[in-house]
Amino acid sequence: MECIEDISLKTGKIIKQYETDQLYNNITKNKDIFQLAINPQLASVIVAVYNQYEDKLPEKRIDLYEIAIEQMIERLVTSDINTSTHYVSKELELNTIIIWSIMQEIAEYLHNKVEGLSENILKEIIRKCLIDYQKHSSKIFKVNIDDLISKLVDIFKYQAGLLNEFGHNSFRFIHRTFQEYLAAKNIIYYYGTERSENMIYENIKNKIGIPNWRVPLSMTFGILSKLSVLFNNTVTRLLKTEQTSSNTQSSIVLVPFVIIDSLNDMYFSSNQTEYELIRKLSDMLLFDYKNTSGFSRLIAHQKLIHSYFLKLKIKYDNTIAVWLIEKINSEENLAPCANIIYQLKWYNPNFHEIFLRNLHNDSDIWNWPIDSVLRFYSNEIKNEAILTQLKFKDTMKKNPKIIKQIMNSSDWLSLITALYGGYKNYNTQTTISEYYELCQFLGLSDKERVPFIFYYRNVWDRDRTAYQMAVRADKLQSEKHWDDKPIFDMNEIYKESCLTNKILQCLLEEKPTTDLIEELRKQVNNQKLNINEKTETLIALVSLGDFDFTNDIMKNEQNIFRNSFGNRIEQLISILKDPVARWSSHIAKYLLEIYNNIKMNQLKFNLNFSDYCKIYLSLIAHSGGLPVDTETLAKAADNIEDKYCLYAEYFAFKLTGAADDFRYKVAVLLDTSIASSKIDQIIKPFLKVNEAVQVYRPIRAYIWPTDIFIFKPNNEDDIPIAFFNCLENSNPNVPYLVDAVSQVFFKEGYFNKNPDLIPLVTLLHFGIMSKDLDRFKIYKNLLPELIDNPNMKEFLLNKIQSICNPYYKSRALYQLAEFYDEKCFELLNESFILTKNIAEPTLKFQVLEKIFSIVHYKEVQKKSFIEKILSELILSYESIDKNYDRIIASIRLSFYGSGDFRKKYLTNAIEALTKMDDDSNILIIESQV
Repeated sequence: MECIEDISLKTGKIIKQYETDQLYNNITKNKDIFQLAINPQLASVIVAVYNQYEDKLPEKRIDLYEIAIEQMIERLVTSDINTSTHYVSKELELNTIIIWSIMQEIAEYLHNKVEGLSENILKEIIRKCLIDYQKHSSKIFKVNIDDLISKLVDIFKYQAGLLNEFGHNSFRFIHRTFQEYLAAKNIIYYYGTERSENMIYENIKNKIGIPNWRVPLSMTFGILSKLSVLFNNTVTRLLKTEQTSSNTQSSIVLVPFVIIDSLNDMYFSSNQTEYELIRKLSDMLLFDYKNTSGFSRLIAHQKLIHSYFLKLKIKYDNTIAVWLIEKINSEENLAPCANIIYQLKWYNPNFHEIFLRNLHNDSDIWNWPIDSVLRFYSNEIKNEAILTQLKFKDTMKKNPKIIKQIMNSSDWLSLITALYGGYKNYNTQTTISEYYELCQFLGLSDKERVPFIFYYRNVWDRDRTAYQMAVRADKLQSEKHWDDKPIFDMNEIYKESCLTNKILQCLLEEKPTTDLIEELRKQVNNQKLNINEKTETLIALVSLGDFDFTNDIMKNEQNIFRNSFGNRIEQLISILKDPVARWSSHIAKYLLEIYNNIKMNQLKFNLNFSDYCKIYLSLIAHSGGLPVDTETLAKAADNIEDKYCLYAEYFAFKLTGAADDFRYKVAVLLDTSIASSKIDQIIKPFLKVNEAVQVYRPIRAYIWPTDIFIFKPNNEDDIPIAFFNCLENSNPNVPYLVDAVSQVFFKEGYFNKNPDLIPLVTLLHFGIMSKDLDRFKIYKNLLPELIDNPNMKEFLLNKIQSICNPYYKSRALYQLAEFYDEKCFELLNESFILTKNIAEPTLKFQVLEKIFSIVHYKEVQKKSFIEKILSELILSYESIDKNYDRIIASIRLSFYGSGDFRKKYLTNAIEALTKMDDDSNILIIESQV
C-alpha cells in the first residue's frame, strides 16, 4: 500500500485513498499481477497502467504485460522533441514494430538458454532483426547498421527499462514474466504480423514438451484466443495430433494441461465455443487418465490430472458436472470418473444417485472408487439429500429396534453388512503390516541394517532411526487394535439396495431370514431383473449362506453377469479387510469348530478340510490380518494330506519372517515341533510351503525361498532335491534350522537305510558358514574321519567316488563343485556325464537343472557345455511318461529359454493340463502358478 502511495507521488498524480484501496484490492485479487507488484520496479509499471486504464487494471495478465511493455516502447519511439529518446525515432528511424521484434527475439534467446545475455549476443540479435526487418518491409536505413546497433545496445541496456544487468556482461529482463510474455508473443507474431497457421502450430508443437516453455505457451494460447479462427484451428489440430499419438504409444498428454493453465488469459467468441473447448479438454484428460498402460499407472501422474480437473471445476463447475454425469452413465467411464470425483471430494446428488445403482461396476484397478465415494458422501457430507438417497439408513434412524434385531442375529448382520455397510474402517491391515516391517528391521543386526538404513532415515528420525522405529513398534504392540472385535455401527451405513423394501418389511415384521431367502429365490426365478438387481439379490443370498442355489443360478448365466457378480464379491472382500483383519486372531478356533462339524456330517460338505482352511486363510492373508497358527489344526486332522497342508501353513508363517523376534521363534519351533516330528511331517509340508497362502513377505523382509512346480517323489528313502533347495536357501539368520532337520534324519535312521545320503547332507552343512551352526556335530555323527582331515575337499571327493548310484553320485559332485573352485568345471562335467546313467527321467531332469544353475552362478565360461545341458534337459522331458510330471517338467523347462522356446513348452504344459482327469493334481499345479 505504501509503495502505491510513493509511486503516485513520484508520478505527480495524487491518488485518493479510496482509489488506493481499490487498486490494492485489484492487485491482490489477481495472483499473477500480485506476484509482479511485489517487485517495486514493476509496481510502478502497474500504477502507470492503472492510471492509463482509467483507474482500472486489465482482468487478464497478458493485457497488463502488453500495455506495460507498450508504454516502455512508446517512450522510446515517441515523437515528443523534449524527450531524451526523441532521436530513436527521429534520427534512427525506428518504430514500435522494430523494438517489439528485437525484444521478442531477446526473450526467445533467453528462454532457450540458462546463461544470461552478453553484449555481443545482444548485438547479433539486433543485427539479425534489423536485416530481417529491411527484407520484410523493403526499407533501407539511412544510418549505418553498425552505428545503429551500437546506439540500440546502449538504449536497451540503459534506457528501455526492460533489461537489467545481473553480474558482469550478463543482461536479463527486469522480471521473468516479461520475458515469458515476449517469448509467447514471438510464437505468433513476426515483425508485427501474424505468422501462418502452420508456423504457429509447429512452434507450439515443438515447444510443448519442454518444461521451461510451459508458462510462455500458456500465454501464447491467451494471445492467440484473440484471433478466434486461428485459435480454434490450431487448438483442434494440436488436440487431434496428441490423441492420435497417445493411441499408438504410451506418451503423456501435454496440450490440455497447457491450455487449462491459460484459460484465465483467454477470450472466447461465444459461450458455446468456450463450452465445447472445456468438454474437449475434459475428454482428453479422461482419455489420458484411463490409459493405465501409460503414465497414468503412476500415482503422481494421476494426482496431476486430479489437480487439472480441480482447476476446471473451480472455473466451470456446472459445465464439468454435466460432462461428468454424461460420462458416468457409460460403464467404461464409471470407475475412473468415480476416482476423480472422490479425489476432488466433490458432492453432487446426481453423482450419488448414479453411483448407488452401479456398485457392480466398481473396479479394483482404481481401488474401488465407487465404494469410496459413497462412504465419503455418507460420512462427510452434511446434506439432507444424503439420507433421502439412503432409505435404509434413514429408516433405521427412525426405528432403533431394527438395530437390536440386526445385532442379535448373525444372518441379518451378514446381510446388512454386505448390502449396506456398517463397519468403520480403521485400516487395521495397514497397522499390522507396519508392525511386522518394523519388527523385521529391528530384528536385524547393525551390519544387516546397513542396506535399509538410508531408506528408513527419510521416513523416521535421521539420527535416531532405530530408536524411533522401536518406539512406534512398542506403541502398536501395546495398543493391539488388531484384536478389537468389529462392532456394527448404524452411522457407518453408506450404501443402498434395490432390496430395501423387502428387507425392511421382514425386519419390521420380525420375520426370520429364511422367509426372505424364499422371496429372493422367487425374485431371481420369476422376474426379469437388470444386472444390478440380480447382482444385489445373489449377493444377499450368498451372505445368507444359500450357496447351492446361487451356484445353480450362476451355471446358466452369461459371462457379462458372471464378471459383474465376481467383481462385486471382490469389492466386498476388499472393503471388509479391516473387520476381517481384526477377526484373524479368532480364526483358528473357528476353523477347529468347522473341522468337528465336517467329521460329524461329512455328507453335508463338498470340500475337504484343508480346502476350507485355504479359503479362510487366503481371505485373512489378502485382508492383511495376523498369521494363523495352524499347528493345532494340523494335529487334529486325520487325513494325512490335510495334515501336511496345515503343517505347511504353520511352517510358512513361522519361517517367512512374519513375526517379531524371528530367530527366537524359529528356535522355539525347532525345539517344540520339528525335533519331535516324523520325517514325512517335515519333508512334505516343507515342499508344500510354495502352495501355502501364509508366506508373508513384507517389503524389507528376507523371504523364505521355496521350490515350485515340484515333481512327485519316487523313493520314500530319498531326500528330494527340492527339499535340499529349501534347506540350502533358508534364511541366513537361522542356520540352526538345517542342523535340527538333519538331526531328525539321523535319529530316524535315514542314513542307515540310504548311506548314499551321507555325503549329500555333509556337503549341505559344509556350505553354511555361521557361528550359530556347529558343523562338526553332524560330521561326528555321519563322517567322523572328516573332522581331523587336513584336506576336507579331497577327502569328500574320494568319498563321493565310492558311491555306486549315479543319481546320488551326480548330486554329490555338483554339491562339491559349489565349494571347490579349483575343480569346479571338472566336477560339474563329471556330474553331467553321470546323469546319462540315471534311469528315472524326472530325477535326471532335476540333477541337470542344478548343474545348469551352478554353471551360471559360478560363471563357468563354457557355452558349449551349457548347450549340452539344455539338450539333455529336453531329452529328459521327452522321456517322462506320467502326465503330471510331464506338465511340471514342461513348465520348468520353459524358464531355460525365451521367445518361441518358452512359448512352446508353456503351450505344451497348458495343453496337457486341459487333458488331465485328476482334479486334485490340476489344483496343485494351479496353486503353484
